[in-house]
Amino acid sequence: MPNGIVRLYVLDVSGAMAAEHLQQAKAALKHRVDHMPDGDTLGLITFSSGVTVTQPFIALDVDHREALKATIDGIALGDAGVATGDALDHAVAMLTAADVPTGVYKSLHIIGTGETTTGQTLPTAGRSVDATYVDLYAFHYETSPDAGHALRELAESNHGVYTKVTNQTELASALKAAEAATSFHGIVGLKTDYQSITSGPAFTATFGVNESLAALNLLVGYWGEMGTDTLLLEPPSGESLAFDLEEDCEDWGEPGDPLAVFTLAVEDPAPGTWLLWVDTQDASEAAPTDVTYWVDGVSEPDALRFPAYVTQADGESLVQYPEPMVLSAAVMGAHRVAGLGVTATVEAPNGEYDLLPLRDDGIVPDETADDGLYSGYVDYWTSGEYLVTVNFTNESGEAGYPNGDDPLEPLGHPLDRYAEMQFSVVDWQPDDHDDDYTAAPTVLTTDNAGVPGRIDYDTDDPGWIDVDTFVFTPTQTSRVGPPGTFDPEDLTLRVYQLGLGMDPDVYVYDQDGDLLQVACLDFVPDSCDYLATPITITAEMVGEPLYVELRHWDPDAVMGTYRINVGPYRHGDPAPDLGVGLAMGSTTSLGQSPDGDEPPEGMMVRAGLPGDVITFTHVITNTGVRSDQVLVDVRTSSGWTFELLDLPGASGEGSMVADGSSVVTRTIEIEPQGQVNFVLSTTVPASPTVQLGDEGTFVIVATSQTAAQWEHAMFRDLVWVAETAPAGRMYLPMVTRQAEASRPSTDRWSSR
Repeated sequence: MPNGIVRLYVLDVSGAMAAEHLQQAKAALKHRVDHMPDGDTLGLITFSSGVTVTQPFIALDVDHREALKATIDGIALGDAGVATGDALDHAVAMLTAADVPTGVYKSLHIIGTGETTTGQTLPTAGRSVDATYVDLYAFHYETSPDAGHALRELAESNHGVYTKVTNQTELASALKAAEAATSFHGIVGLKTDYQSITSGPAFTATFGVNESLAALNLLVGYWGEMGTDTLLLEPPSGESLAFDLEEDCEDWGEPGDPLAVFTLAVEDPAPGTWLLWVDTQDASEAAPTDVTYWVDGVSEPDALRFPAYVTQADGESLVQYPEPMVLSAAVMGAHRVAGLGVTATVEAPNGEYDLLPLRDDGIVPDETADDGLYSGYVDYWTSGEYLVTVNFTNESGEAGYPNGDDPLEPLGHPLDRYAEMQFSVVDWQPDDHDDDYTAAPTVLTTDNAGVPGRIDYDTDDPGWIDVDTFVFTPTQTSRVGPPGTFDPEDLTLRVYQLGLGMDPDVYVYDQDGDLLQVACLDFVPDSCDYLATPITITAEMVGEPLYVELRHWDPDAVMGTYRINVGPYRHGDPAPDLGVGLAMGSTTSLGQSPDGDEPPEGMMVRAGLPGDVITFTHVITNTGVRSDQVLVDVRTSSGWTFELLDLPGASGEGSMVADGSSVVTRTIEIEPQGQVNFVLSTTVPASPTVQLGDEGTFVIVATSQTAAQWEHAMFRDLVWVAETAPAGRMYLPMVTRQAEASRPSTDRWSSR
């Protein structure tokens, strides 16, 4: 096993495998045999009701390559029995036999229907795969959904890869991708695309090559009649490389559906921008010319490969309608690469395509802006297998490695990469929740359990507007206490995890059909936002059903995903109106910044030398309409002693807490619109404890004890050890995170 790579192919030749599919599989396998490097070790098992080792392990070279292709040509359909489990068990035994060294890279590639009519079941046989350190790839020609699920579960339970295929082109592409993933040769995808051309004269595509690549491999599929100048490849030098119809072309077509597949290998490709040119002068609306291509690169030894990947955010590839589907994609160099141009498409089971927006802007579902991880919600519109293709490019030259808050560290070279993945949708329906709440609304429980939903659309009936309806039954009153009181068990209805432009519009009805509440957002939301509306439940309403209608605020919208729940208060819900409010300020000068201006709001500055006593005078105001207990917390991590004057309770230096800060706390009562003044006093420590240019910082937080989750005020006092505030310092404002962020106002309410 010369280069340490062992691949075992397991091919279903049973009667469940259509003759057409078997011929496609044989052609795709021979194509890979032609393009695998010398030294790779291959074996082949075929099965129907029994299992046959059609080709024992053999290391590829010129002679063995031709012999293996002849063996593949001789494979014929078997009987009706399907012993998939037995074949898998035999493959594991073959890969773990004593004559296969333990230090080699082993992979198992099973091609078939996934059906099992005799012998071991797939789950039984599959238990042994993962423990053998064998990578598993399953390629599925679907004959029934259940068989497909069995193959998918086999792959995923063994950390493998499942791919559904329907024709020779898809299988060849999937086998090529598996080869790249199981190779020591540093194979990476550069670019891929599919276009249906309706007008000439030519289709062109560009891709970037950097110095890390030792070779290029191109595969181009062309649906149409070929000519000598049909395809050209132009390197940065401008000297075109023509494809040879005799040497580089294979006929993969069928009667009435011509398909020519071109392959070309380029050694030592010049760095820069390359051009692929395809003749489409005969294309028209009535007779389009379809072109698909894959460009792969082989990396230099020890060079950064910059592989690309795309995966579902939760690691699964099976989506249960109407659950949202979130994808993440990236290119890995020394770190993830940010600043790339990203183009993604999703192909549905019926062959329809849709663009897929992937962003790296920190807006949900993306977690962090400019970290090189691109995320987005995926739309789907039927059950079955979907193919996602993501192309990355550094055509702008602006891509680079994240560098904290500083600009990206530039790559400084061209970069094109692509990645593909499949996911499967099950149990899709034209509508997920009933449109009429008097018919069959979806039940919500009052324990904050979320229910997924989608605003769907019907291409056959553009006038239909989807309404999702729900019902819940309260078991206690909510929001019926005296004004200014809060019960954490009060109910709140929430619509969150907004995707694909969802903008929720909520109506709540009682069992008599009377409208009780209406709620929507007064701004256009993104995926970070959510709608939370408190629900009022009187004693008469307890135990009676309440109905919810959920619409998209924009009647012209065609899609939106969300989750909805109802239950007690959760952190982040809107603050109730409890009649309290706090403000903190100063009764003396705030001091001066180096440029002579006052420091930012919420900050006082003083300068002093060792031994000086520095004081800051503050005022706390109760801006509410009720008396309030206020907790005053003052802390410093500077190690300086301090005391609070004029506040109730004994003054002191404060106590040390776990984070090394000194803390003083006091609780005071303030009447409505009342004020309390106090003084923070500190002495600048003597040398050598402090030096000129050092600083002491004190943070003061006043928190309402009536509404501790929502109402607080903050101030910062700062002492510079200097004659005056030193020039060149920049004062940064203290930013307080509020429970409910302010939003730009709109006229949307008035447009109701």
